[in-house]
Amino acid sequence: MNRTIILLLLCITVTAGTVAQKLGKFDISLLSATSHQDSTASAAYIQNHCKISFVFNSNKISLVSEFSKRIKVYSENGEKYATISIPLYQQGSRKERITNIKGTTYNLVDGKVTEDKLKRKKDVFEEETSENWKQVKFAMPNVKAGSVVDIQYRVTSPFIYQLDRWFFQHEIPVDKSIYKLIIPSYFVYTPVPAGFHPTETKTKDYAGSVHGEVETTFTSVNIPAFKDDEYILNADDYKASIKYELYSITYPNNPPEYYSKDWNAIGKDLLESDRFGKEIKKKIKDPELSALLASVAQLPEEEKIKAIYDYVRETYTWNEKYGVGKDVGHKKLIETKTGNIGDINLLLINLLKKAGVNAVPAVTKSRYRGLLNESFPTLTELNYVVAYLPDPEGTAMALDASSKQVPFGQLPTRAINLTGVAIFGNGSQVIHLQNPNTYKSSTVSNYDLNIDEATLVGTSNRKKSDYAATKYRLDLENVDQSTKTEDDTEEEDDSDEEEELDIQNESTLIKAENIKELDQPIKLEYEEIIRDEVKQIGDSYFVNAAVDFGIDKNPFTEDTRKYPVFYNYKIDTKSIVNIQFPEDYAVESVPETVLATTPNKTASFRYEVKAFDKFLTIYYFIKVNQDIFTHTDYEGLKNLYDLIIDTQAEKIVISKK
Repeated sequence: MNRTIILLLLCITVTAGTVAQKLGKFDISLLSATSHQDSTASAAYIQNHCKISFVFNSNKISLVSEFSKRIKVYSENGEKYATISIPLYQQGSRKERITNIKGTTYNLVDGKVTEDKLKRKKDVFEEETSENWKQVKFAMPNVKAGSVVDIQYRVTSPFIYQLDRWFFQHEIPVDKSIYKLIIPSYFVYTPVPAGFHPTETKTKDYAGSVHGEVETTFTSVNIPAFKDDEYILNADDYKASIKYELYSITYPNNPPEYYSKDWNAIGKDLLESDRFGKEIKKKIKDPELSALLASVAQLPEEEKIKAIYDYVRETYTWNEKYGVGKDVGHKKLIETKTGNIGDINLLLINLLKKAGVNAVPAVTKSRYRGLLNESFPTLTELNYVVAYLPDPEGTAMALDASSKQVPFGQLPTRAINLTGVAIFGNGSQVIHLQNPNTYKSSTVSNYDLNIDEATLVGTSNRKKSDYAATKYRLDLENVDQSTKTEDDTEEEDDSDEEEELDIQNESTLIKAENIKELDQPIKLEYEEIIRDEVKQIGDSYFVNAAVDFGIDKNPFTEDTRKYPVFYNYKIDTKSIVNIQFPEDYAVESVPETVLATTPNKTASFRYEVKAFDKFLTIYYFIKVNQDIFTHTDYEGLKNLYDLIIDTQAEKIVISKK
């Protein structure tokens, strides 16, 4: 009897309550499912839909976005996908508003379907995140492994000039995604697609309707999860998605109004803006700044630039806010010594220009916000400005004085992007923003093999130069302050192709030089006891080929890659290890020498062990000569890392004679 009831339940379909019009019904078997077709998925979008339309009311036009989502949670790790955060933009009295928030969590308990409704007053919260943004947040009730969650809400916006990008692809699989736009004939939008997953497109022309709408429906199915890694600027640049930007509006009996500007028009608007161009032209009335300009007047140009940069970097503190324009403004910045990216770098440009240096603003996007799409000029995408020093006879330089630990000649990671737009007085130009940073590290270690304890005991001298020294100082600053800014998080996420001290080994810092001298390399000396890298079997000692300075794993695991590999800096690391052993021992075997490069010689690896009567020397060098690798370079880069990992798996054998 009980078995019969269960079989009948498996044939029942569940109606998705108030969201039935959007999501329809689902079979109860979805609730009992324990895994997705992608067995690694902790959750999946069964359906993810959005409908965009326009509402005309009393000479006002509103953009209405209706969202509906069905999420299946497969494991505890997938519960977070039932927590929703919706950003809403506001500008003065004009605001985006959210309505019709509805949600239901379905669970299967003892063969019966239970429903837990989202309660608007109890479960939904709003919070201001900045002057122009707030977010609405809610967590669906009673979500656990096995739950099915249905969510619906509507956003009404007065800002019709740019439609938010719609993502078909997410970090979890999507079984079906539908994006529908109903656009009046008055509006012409330019679509900007991204990603590689196929999408089906259908259009309907409602020429007889009041506003002559055109309906476009994009449908994508069986979309795999997007696998993010540390070597992508912003995963959103490569997920399957589409964005619409307003090109023009033509109302009946009126000429067209064009909203899509070129970079020259955007640059001109910025130069005329109180928040941007006028900050660069502000008169210097502060006695300290006037004294600075007087003191550098007779210096050679590079020394002049460095002196001004160092002063701004040391004197002013970034308030962790982004923006191409000012936040607090020239006067308050000088008073409080704190401002956003625009405040600090516009002042830097101002001072450089007054000192006779050819410096102009270059606007772009912060690194982890993604690539600047130079083909579709838009002011709303920009959130960063640096001082750009063009050099027709050499390499141009970009300066960002917002990080106190980044010396002259380097850039904070957050400021590095592929391209920017330099704004000259007579026009604007898309430029390549060169990444000046190189991670340079050299290590010389001297160990004795302790045969009684099967350990390596000795000292290690490490020299960190260029961005390796900067990153070390940033990490120290993070520890001291016990806080993280966005930049600090970025620095910590950088992958290092150098040694990492193993917590199972003992390493005591006994000497440190040049920690605060930003223009000097940092020198560190450690006393070390290395335990985990040596194994004793009888009278033989097996030493890991890379001792403790190798890389943990190959970061490139996919067979192919459709998008570039981005490093945060070029890499030049060298480790030399000398191991001395007792006279009655000798080197029995060592790994083969490896000298390998990628096909185009943009990255290389050298490994060699030289054995002598009483000691041996290990050479372990990795170089990455560029910070960007195209998808066609990926195979060579992956193979090089595979070789490094394979080499590290080898052993050096030291045995009793």
